[in-house]
Amino acid sequence: MEMPPGDMPPSYHLSSAALGGAGALANYQEVMQNILACFPAPDAAPDDLALDFTVWHLGLLILGSLHAPALTYYRDASIIQASGMDHLLVQHYTSGGFDGMAGTQPMRMRAGDICVFDLAQTMRTTTTGCHILTLVVPRPLFEAVTDDAAALHGLVLEASNPLASLLAGYLCSLTTQIPALNGDEAVTAARATAALVTNIIAGAAASRTGQSGMVLTSQLRDLLFYIDAHLARPDLEGEAIAAAFGLSRAKLYRLFEPVGGVANYIRRRRLNAASLYLASPEHKDWRISKIAFACGFASEQLFSRNFKLQFGLSPREARERANTLLCAQAWSDPGLSPEREFSLWMKTLRGAALNGAAP
Repeated sequence: MEMPPGDMPPSYHLSSAALGGAGALANYQEVMQNILACFPAPDAAPDDLALDFTVWHLGLLILGSLHAPALTYYRDASIIQASGMDHLLVQHYTSGGFDGMAGTQPMRMRAGDICVFDLAQTMRTTTTGCHILTLVVPRPLFEAVTDDAAALHGLVLEASNPLASLLAGYLCSLTTQIPALNGDEAVTAARATAALVTNIIAGAAASRTGQSGMVLTSQLRDLLFYIDAHLARPDLEGEAIAAAFGLSRAKLYRLFEPVGGVANYIRRRRLNAASLYLASPEHKDWRISKIAFACGFASEQLFSRNFKLQFGLSPREARERANTLLCAQAWSDPGLSPEREFSLWMKTLRGAALNGAAP
C-alpha cells in the first residue's frame, strides 16, 4: 500500500513488473475478491501475464486503472451474499473489451464504450487484453438521480454516443491528474465526478429503448423498493413480504435469487443504511442503539455482531473513523496486508450525498 505524504489521496498499486505475473495475479485476485472473482484462460502461463493495477481512494468514490491480459470475471450469488458490497461499477474500456452477461441478459463492450454493473446482481464477462478505468460508486449517489438504480445493471453507452465520449474523456483526464491532487482537491474532484457520472448515466438510461441489460423484473423492483421503505420494521422478513404482495414463499425466493436471496438482501440493506447513519454528521449524536433500531435490528448486540461480520470493524470504530476525506488514510494499519487494507476501503466506502451528508 502506497500512502502518499500529507493529505494526498491514498493509493494502491501492484504490477507484474515488480511481482512477476503469477504474484501480481494472486494479489489482484485477493484485492478483487469482494467485488469479482477472476481467473485467466486455462492455457495462460501465469508467469507471463502482464498486469498493472492502480487505485485511488477519493473519499466519496474509488477510481481504478487496470492494464490486464484476457481474464474471466464473475460475481455470483455466493459472492453477493458474502461481500457486503452494495455499490455500482462504472467502467470505461480505453482498449479491448468483453462479451458477457448482466444477470441473464447478454452484453458486449468494445474500446471506447462505458458500462455499468450493479454489485447486488450477478454478472460474468470474459475480456480481451485491455485497459479499464473503473469507478466504484455507492448506490445512494445513483439513487439521488434515478428512481431505479438497479435497472442500470448491464447498461452500455457506446463510444459513438456523444455523452459517452464526453464521460470517457473526463475519466481519462481525471486518472492523469489524480496523482497531482491534494486531499481537498481530491474531494472536490470526487464530488464533481459523482455529479457528472451519475447524471450522464441516469440520463442515458432514461432515454434508451430496446437495449438489453434490464435484468430485474418490475415485480422484483417493487419488492426492493418495498424493502427499502420498511427497513425499520423488525418483522420485515420473507413471509411478511410474500403476504404483502400475495406471493408464495417459493415464488418470492425465486425472484430474489439474482440478488443473493431475500434474507441476505434485507440484511445488506440494513447494514448499509446503518453505515450511512454512522458516517453522517447529522446523526453524530445518535446512540448506536438508536441506529440499530432505526435500521430494523432487534437489539444493539445483534446489530453490532452483524456489522462487524460484514465490515470487519465495530459500529463505534466505524463512527470514529468515518471522516469523509480519505478515511482510508486514517484506517491504515501496519498490521494489515495491503490487500486486506484495500478490502477495508471497499467495504467501508460511504454513500454520502453530494452535499456531504448521508441521505
